[in-house]
Amino acid sequence: MSYEEMRRQARALQREIEDRVNETIYHYTSAEGFRGIVTSSELWLTNAAFVNDTTECKAFLEDCAKDLIQDESLGNNDVKETLGFRLEDGPENDKYYIASFSRARDSLSQYRAYGKFCIGLDPRKMRRNGFHMYRCVYRTRDINDWVRKKARVRQWNGDCLQADDRCGVAGDLVFAASVKYKNAAYRDEREIRMVAVSGGSPGPYTRIMAPLTAQDSAKDICAHEPPIHFRDCCGHGMATPYVKFFFSSRKPEEDTWEDIQRETVAQVKERKLREEEKMPRELLPITEVWIGPMAQQEEVRLASEIMLREKGYENVQIIASQIPYRGR
Repeated sequence: MSYEEMRRQARALQREIEDRVNETIYHYTSAEGFRGIVTSSELWLTNAAFVNDTTECKAFLEDCAKDLIQDESLGNNDVKETLGFRLEDGPENDKYYIASFSRARDSLSQYRAYGKFCIGLDPRKMRRNGFHMYRCVYRTRDINDWVRKKARVRQWNGDCLQADDRCGVAGDLVFAASVKYKNAAYRDEREIRMVAVSGGSPGPYTRIMAPLTAQDSAKDICAHEPPIHFRDCCGHGMATPYVKFFFSSRKPEEDTWEDIQRETVAQVKERKLREEEKMPRELLPITEVWIGPMAQQEEVRLASEIMLREKGYENVQIIASQIPYRGR
């Protein structure tokens, strides 16, 4: 049993849990949001506890997991054990960060809800460590069927797989189900979402598998998670946490264990923020932009075309929506 074969089998199993998103995805936003994305070449992922859906990333554990763990057709003990851990901990979403996209382009309901700009992106060029794409599902039956299907793929039976590998992928599966499942009221949005985790708190399997103190484990996690920023948000008077998705020609600096040992958790986080700020940004894979129904649509289309060109987005198609909506 070689180490290389162990890693190959673990990775093959992990790939079975991933959603492969290949079609163009669309992000609906305001003029201010559109301008910010183009000028910074960043997408911001908001902490799931602060988004409009009050059950975001919690509904699976609240609505589905108890029935699933008792389902005899779910024969994967690693997955059942992980579900049990998560149910004991209780549903939480304050370490999940999400950015929402849709499979629907030029959608009137989403223009009205989120803003008059619809940005098309190529998800095949949006792969970055620590950030994951998932297709949302909106029915309990669908998410439970998805978990059962993934829990019995043949890759679980690899003869070189270690118990720790199976536990880790079981954790990935429960995490994916938690972020894929949404309340049925949102089904018309046909959401595909980008998810990252940040917060520096080890989960149950990290505590079991890593022979570290809670403080050392938190520092190690912070060193590998996207750093957390804060922005003003009207409504509750407090700053909303978010993380940044972008591409850079400069890779993050690798931390040694000695580096991490010399710092406190707060110092690790502050250093990661400084390092991120210095990293140059590359262009996002924007393929098209739809200008929703609005007054002075042609002027807005032209201004958008000029802004995109000046920021280096040379070959982006700009399309004026033909939806007959007076709107403001």
